[in-house]
Order: sequence, then structure tokens, then C-alpha cells
Amino acid sequence: STGKLGEWNLESIVRDVLPANTYEFQAQINPETKEKVDCAVKSPEGLIIPIDSKLYKGRYQKYHEANSKDDKVKILKDLSDAILKDAKALSEKYILRNSTSNYVVLYIASEKIIDLVNQIDDLRQECLSNRNTLIVGPNALAGFLDTVRLGHYAIKMNENAKKVANTVRVLRTEFKKFDKTTDDAVINLNSAINKVEAIQTRVNVLGRELKKADESFDKN
Repeated sequence: STGKLGEWNLESIVRDVLPANTYEFQAQINPETKEKVDCAVKSPEGLIIPIDSKLYKGRYQKYHEANSKDDKVKILKDLSDAILKDAKALSEKYILRNSTSNYVVLYIASEKIIDLVNQIDDLRQECLSNRNTLIVGPNALAGFLDTVRLGHYAIKMNENAKKVANTVRVLRTEFKKFDKTTDDAVINLNSAINKVEAIQTRVNVLGRELKKADESFDKN
């Protein structure tokens, strides 16, 4: 039940932050196994970012029920061992060359448990450096996903800018053709007008000659 709670919490944050076409829940990203990662997020570069949720709720309860400092230290050591084990397993299952990011995200669905993680010296660095695993809580996950979203937005804006630039280039070319066509039409029209005027002049001359001839016939 705690595992499902973590998955539901993860899905809620992902749906709130990312566009619908940039993630898949319960995704089988490794064709060689039947393992399914809780969420596969598409990065702006086209790689898959595997995100898997854990809760460790039992250890959190034990920590706050412990009556001595030594007991709390032991529980933190047990939590550290569990997280390191999970980080190793997740990186081995879900990091694939040329298809995923070079790290996997271990999502812990409770800021209170994240507070315990922060009490364990070098745990985050150990997971990231030696197990290629990034540990995040709800707040950090939302910020991380928002960065991914902005990356997708920037790429989309760049693609739209390219489309606009191509349209402008096409329009500019068409306007140049239109200007040339207009110039040719004006030239042809002026030529036609000149020809009509020349014909009209000849008609006028011919009319005068015919009138003279007609008057000459009348006198005879």
C-alpha cells in the first residue's frame, strides 16, 4: 500500500507539471527484461529519464518511535543501506546506453523522510557519484520536472521560430515575384496604351482624309 501511495503521488506531480506527450507510467524501457519503471520522462534531447518511487515509511515510523539516540542512529544506518541498495538496483535495471539519461531518479514521496535522508552524511553524493542515482522529494521533483518542461518549451519555441522564418522567406520570395509581375504588367499596359493611341491617331488621320474625300465628291 505504501508503494502504491508513492506511485500515485509521483503520477500526480508528473501530470501537474509535464505535457501529456512527454511521459509514460509503468513503462518497460529495457527490452531485455520485464521490469517496468514507475515513470519514464522524455527529456528535451529525446532520452528517457527513469523515475522510480520509494517511501521507506516503516523506517520513518521506527525513527520517531525510538527512545534513544543509538536506536535512531541504527535506524538511519538501516535507511541508508536500503536507499543505497535500491539506488544500485534501479541504475542497473533502467540506465541504458544511448536511450536513457546517464542517471535514474529515486523519488521519495515524503518531505519528512527526505529530512531523514538529509541527516545521513554523504548519502546523496554517494548515490549520485557511485550509483548514478539522483534522490529527490516532492518539492525537488516538481522543480526538476519544471526544468524538463521548460526544455521542451524552448525546443518547441525554436521549432516555431524556424517555421515562422521559413514562412517569411517564402512570402518575401513571392512578393519579389509579385513585384516583378506587376512591373511587367505595367510595362505591357503602357505598351498597349501607346499602341492604342497610335491606332487612334491613324484612325483620326484616316477620318480626316475620308472627310476631305467626301467633301470633294459633294462639290463635283
